[in-house]
Amino acid sequence: MTAADVWVGIDAGKTSHHAAAIDAGGKKLWSVKVGNGQRQIEELIDRAAKSAAKTGGQVQWAVDLVSPAAALLPAILLTSGQKVVYVPGRVVDGMAGVFRGEGKTDAKDARIIADTARMRGDLTELSASDELVVELTRLTSYRADVMADWVRGINRLRDLLTGIFPALERSFDFSTRSALILVAGYCTPGEIRQAGHEGLTGFLREHGAWRKGIDAMVTAAQQSVALPGEATSAMLVKKLARQLLALDREIGE
Repeated sequence: MTAADVWVGIDAGKTSHHAAAIDAGGKKLWSVKVGNGQRQIEELIDRAAKSAAKTGGQVQWAVDLVSPAAALLPAILLTSGQKVVYVPGRVVDGMAGVFRGEGKTDAKDARIIADTARMRGDLTELSASDELVVELTRLTSYRADVMADWVRGINRLRDLLTGIFPALERSFDFSTRSALILVAGYCTPGEIRQAGHEGLTGFLREHGAWRKGIDAMVTAAQQSVALPGEATSAMLVKKLARQLLALDREIGE
């Protein structure tokens, strides 16, 4: 990687970015907020070039690429012939202790990104043909959204089950596929009593699920009181369980 006289770190955002420039000794030259638009980014490139021209040096850019919405930033930098390195978020977090007392701000993160790039020579340099970082960033962001849906779904399912069949809710870890498969078919005391041990075992075997826990389920079904809203809640539990099974497959993919 070519040595640079001006290092510019950018904390990328959805609607705007924060850029901080430092010299070869780590002294801050400037810090500025930049809109996530082509003209604004091109103006930032010009500003960095002017700073480097004062010493006859070069500019080295560093980005964290935390959001797929920030894809325009590296694209313009690279197509403008700039040298850009990628600083992972975990590295930024690890360097945060160097700037104690400043609090967590976009300006601070941009400064950390610039300083990290200045001090380390093992960071990945991006190229115009390098699609991997962009692809992984978008996949990771999408997976995070799906995981959030998963957590909300599990919590909602447990809440519904507690309202009609608390013993069953306590019997299983509903983050497992087998438990979800089970309640997608049977989730009220009456349904479980009617199916019996043999019926539940056959259902799980048919769907490739783990049979452990059936005894606890049958025991829990001794509840003889049907609580208010049982039919509607059971319908929603089964629907949620099917949705969660689909999400589980999507997360795996």
